[in-house]
Amino acid sequence: MRIVLFLILLLFIILLFAIGNEKLNLRSKIIILVGGMALFLIAFFYNEGMQNKEEGINRILEEFMQGKAVTCSGYDVDKKHFNYEYGTQSFIAKREFDNLNAVIIPIEKCMDR
Repeated sequence: MRIVLFLILLLFIILLFAIGNEKLNLRSKIIILVGGMALFLIAFFYNEGMQNKEEGINRILEEFMQGKAVTCSGYDVDKKHFNYEYGTQSFIAKREFDNLNAVIIPIEKCMDR
């Protein structure tokens, strides 16, 4: 995704400066360029944050699937007591454990460790 964002920015810069000065003066081009760079940086950092979050979720899920206990919201989540629901991205307690009745833990709560 970074490469695509960079290529779009590069194409934007080339097209902006290919426009003749009689249609768009240098000051306007620089203002447009600064705005485009700001949008690029916002998209880049948003993408970076989402990628880090996804990697964290995948790491936690991998540990859970390997049978390791993961600490989430004060609970030790393991395959013996919980199931993982992909649709809601949550750990849901199994019915046979009364002390965990109706416990649902979103995987984001596990990333605070």
